[in-house]
Amino acid sequence: MEKFYLIAVLLISIPAIADSLDDGVAFYFDEGDSKKATEIIQPLADKGNADAQYYIGLIKYDNENYKAAFDWFMKSAQQDFSDGQMSLASMYKNGEAVKRNGKKAIEWYKKVADKGSTDSETEIADIYAKGIDVEVDVKKAIEWYVKAAEKDNSYAQYSLGEIYAKGEMVKQDGKKAIKWYTKAANTGDPLPLFGLAELYCNGKGVNKNLKKCAHWAKKAKVADFDVTELWNKFELEKYE
Repeated sequence: MEKFYLIAVLLISIPAIADSLDDGVAFYFDEGDSKKATEIIQPLADKGNADAQYYIGLIKYDNENYKAAFDWFMKSAQQDFSDGQMSLASMYKNGEAVKRNGKKAIEWYKKVADKGSTDSETEIADIYAKGIDVEVDVKKAIEWYVKAAEKDNSYAQYSLGEIYAKGEMVKQDGKKAIKWYTKAANTGDPLPLFGLAELYCNGKGVNKNLKKCAHWAKKAKVADFDVTELWNKFELEKYE
């Protein structure tokens, strides 16, 4: 009988904890009251609630108490809470509260990537592409960007477009640049739109085509990107 009573109490307390956490989060994000939010969330964090530990970490981070933020993110991350793991990885990547450590960052990002997160995949790719405390590894960077890009992550798609358009990390490949820029451009993001315009205006890796350049430059302009320099240099008004 005692066992069933305990289960019943737990089932009742779970939604109560969720409601309390939601109230605390609302105080922080909706009202900007970190003190009240902490009063509500802290007891839950102290009892080991991973969500609460993450939010306490976030409040500490936003208030520039990075050491405390790191400690709370670690507690949350060790319970396999994805947001805590992402935040912890980010602090390792940027060297906040701890010495910068790209390898540690990758370890934590991979835990989230294993759950299907494309954002963590792009972070891993960035670390390999920029050589953040690891050897620059173009092959691994592209592999991780592709993982995310094939799941429609527009940042990964744009990054691949940049890699193939600029030809600094790999041999320039206009066709691949167009492929990835175009996929990213479908989101309306001005950067890949402008990337396509530049590619066609400069004719790097593709046949120069000022009509296509004007087409993409106009779309980038509509998306509030400043295309004045490119537009004037190639007199694109002639090709609208």
